Amino acid sequence: MSDYNDANIVMFPSGRKASKLYSQKPLDASADFTVVRGTVANEINSNGLVSEVADNVPRLDYDNTATCPSLLLELSRENEQTASSNFNNGFWSKVAGSTVTINSITAPDGTLTGNKITRGSNDLILRTSSLTIIPSGLFYTYSVYAKEGNITSMSLDIKDEGEVNFTLTDEWQRIEISVTPSADGFVDISFPSSSAGEYVYLWGGQLEAGGFASTLITTTTTAVTRALDKVSKSGISSILNDTEGVLFAEIQALNVNSDDSPVSISSGLDYNNRILFYTSASNYIYVFCFSGGVNSFSFGINTVNVLNFNKIALKYKSGDYAFWINGVEVATGTGVDTPIGLDVLAFDQGFGGGYFNGRCKSLQYYNTILTDTELATLTT
Repeated sequence: MSDYNDANIVMFPSGRKASKLYSQKPLDASADFTVVRGTVANEINSNGLVSEVADNVPRLDYDNTATCPSLLLELSRENEQTASSNFNNGFWSKVAGSTVTINSITAPDGTLTGNKITRGSNDLILRTSSLTIIPSGLFYTYSVYAKEGNITSMSLDIKDEGEVNFTLTDEWQRIEISVTPSADGFVDISFPSSSAGEYVYLWGGQLEAGGFASTLITTTTTAVTRALDKVSKSGISSILNDTEGVLFAEIQALNVNSDDSPVSISSGLDYNNRILFYTSASNYIYVFCFSGGVNSFSFGINTVNVLNFNKIALKYKSGDYAFWINGVEVATGTGVDTPIGLDVLAFDQGFGGGYFNGRCKSLQYYNTILTDTELATLTT
């Protein structure tokens, strides 16, 4: 049966250092991945805390509830909220006598930096000091970590485009709102149906262009950009097989509106010779195989939830292609061409660009095809 012993490349996210993500196979480290990200970034560590990792260190993220880490890769984003962990600053205007008390409670990163936000005479508590911080016609997302105080309800609003209410608990949770405002806008934080003196706790605010919240980008005096994550391994033509094989991954998209999130084996040179599958907008998972620019096999499916982890495998051999998801063979093909000059395994579209934007729990490659029984076992 297909298992660790049969695979030629195996990567379960675990070992890491700067610029390196370790694979469990081959044992000679010839398939350890190269990692590039030119800035620090945050992950959720094994203790469930927001934790910063240095430049070029791969992120092994526990996503609050996971018992094992997944490799987290994101596209570049900028947090436009200055002093992300301090709401008593010039980014915010306090409304109708509301107050902010900094360093009031242990924050999601384990430090004593949580903010106590207390209502004044109006249920509108905080408004961004710039009333045109969000340009019209662009998708923007505001997110923040929130925790109940002596009330359990708060709301977010961007440029009066529709207030969204949230129920808070005694655990920190990250809440978000995404809007395309019709005019240059601002962000409001309100406590609906509350009374003067009632309060909640906030930490880690983030304002970013895009249709969903990316992981927290820590800021102090200025906006901060997090670089995109690049993970790949080249120079492995001796492991990859142009004639036949299986590419497998257990992956999750960060959002159904996210950009494509591909995993590929390729020549690394151009569009013409590569195998890839990816999650995409509208809840689709696609698979493609190109040989000399010819599309030998392609298929798309939208009957699985890309926000869940899905086990995906592509078998390729001349006249014998198959696409498996979560224990089910969803498509087959009889294309006769297979890619030429396979040399790179990467979290991108096969020749740079189109970088992966999601999480991966495991990645495996087999340089011979597997039986249907083995593929069912592998993807179940």
